[in-house]
Amino acid sequence: MSLQLGSSSLKGRRALVCASTRGLGLGTAKALLQLEVDSVAINGRTTESVKAAIDKLIQDSDDQSIDQQRLVAAPGDVSTQEGRTAVLKAAGPVQILVNNAGGPPPGDFDSFDESAWHAALEQNMVAPLMLAKAAIPYMKDKKWGRIVNITSASVRAPIPILCLSNGARAGLTGAMAGIARQVACDGITVNNVLPGQHDTDRLRSNHETLAARQGVEVAQVRKEAQNKIPTKSFGDPNDFGAIVAFLCTDQAKFIVGQNIMVDGGAANISI
Repeated sequence: MSLQLGSSSLKGRRALVCASTRGLGLGTAKALLQLEVDSVAINGRTTESVKAAIDKLIQDSDDQSIDQQRLVAAPGDVSTQEGRTAVLKAAGPVQILVNNAGGPPPGDFDSFDESAWHAALEQNMVAPLMLAKAAIPYMKDKKWGRIVNITSASVRAPIPILCLSNGARAGLTGAMAGIARQVACDGITVNNVLPGQHDTDRLRSNHETLAARQGVEVAQVRKEAQNKIPTKSFGDPNDFGAIVAFLCTDQAKFIVGQNIMVDGGAANISI
């Protein structure tokens, strides 16, 4: 089924979705394609993972609109300057930038040294800011642009086991809040989407870590986690992607500098 948002269409727009080989990034790329973007640059750290994601997008398409010509391979580690340069070159000038990155490893505060904090900040704060800085001039020239940052529900309700992520993503949120107000007059919107627990590889990895620490089965951890969410279920990455895609449409032009929770109502509930 194709995503339908009234008369919304993103024809004529080119997009870059970071960390889009799986999970929330892949769901976002799929939704943007359904809204008829001219192209989506698929990003992952390796050429192999990007190729596999592109093949999956084509195979999973229920129509003929998702084809090789609309999918751009943009492998590279965006947490490094060299990687960002390669990704931006492959993607070309884009008017839609979706910043996304796998979170740093879980653990308590006393588990991490200074180098771990620098790595977390580089990946989850500095990299998105540098990608935005590179993309904004072209967006200003076109008088239209969309930057959506996939952060985390932990920005509002910190998760003890995700100490590094709590700090880095909160820093990105604060920086983007100021940028959003500076570029809104140029037809550019900047917003953050804060996912709660969605059924992704990342969530499964976190649950495996918790299960090992508690000495219990992973299934027990997952069931307990679901029971703490009012919907009693984990989110669907494709549904999440549709929300990100909506923020990229013309209909969302008056949504500026917002932090949109997508967590099944779990905010302020202990996770």
